[in-house]
Amino acid sequence: MVGEKLVSLPDVVRVPAQRPAERFGLGARKGWLQTGFDADILVIDGNRSSAIRRPEQLSKVDFTPFDGRDFPFTLVRVFLRGREVFGPDGLARDANGIVL
Repeated sequence: MVGEKLVSLPDVVRVPAQRPAERFGLGARKGWLQTGFDADILVIDGNRSSAIRRPEQLSKVDFTPFDGRDFPFTLVRVFLRGREVFGPDGLARDANGIVL
């Protein structure tokens, strides 16, 4: 949606991160990139496209509203609380770095 100018890049950060953290009382440790906050970060490659397919998702729920949708970027890395849980090798890891 950023590429189509429907949403601004700052809104991509604010809407799914800052606003929910504030709304659910987590604003003191989530929703911002600054010292003392959980570092939950997605790193994307805007030069490669990708598609979301439900069977390929690692999630506690068995659905995604994005199933079958194509995106003009590829997810490259995921950090939860500052620890890499998904890397460029395409392997997901638990909190101890063990491949899932």
